[in-house]
Amino acid sequence: MLSHANLAEFRKSLLALAERAEEVRSELTTEADQKEGDGLAVDPYRPAELHNQAAGEVVTAQLRDLEKGIEREALLAVGRIDNGTFGKCERCGNAIPKGRLEAIPYVRNCMKCAS
Repeated sequence: MLSHANLAEFRKSLLALAERAEEVRSELTTEADQKEGDGLAVDPYRPAELHNQAAGEVVTAQLRDLEKGIEREALLAVGRIDNGTFGKCERCGNAIPKGRLEAIPYVRNCMKCAS
């Protein structure tokens, strides 16, 4: 069972994680918008440039989605702290080891149920 001090520390860490994820997502969006607004056209006779640009757009979109997921999971974990279910496996109800929570603070399941 986690102490009140542990829960307060996890809460603080999760809120910082959610805030950072939102900042990164915002930065990625700003950078993507700036690239679109630059008006620099890729030479259609240079397929490598087209491929490079398309790959960059895909990676940026995936990174934004990843950061959005981290932000969502961190805020859901804060909700679990608030309702008293943080640190309990959502499948079996057993306690999630503190080390696992320290590694992935928004984790929902114990190792046994996660595999």
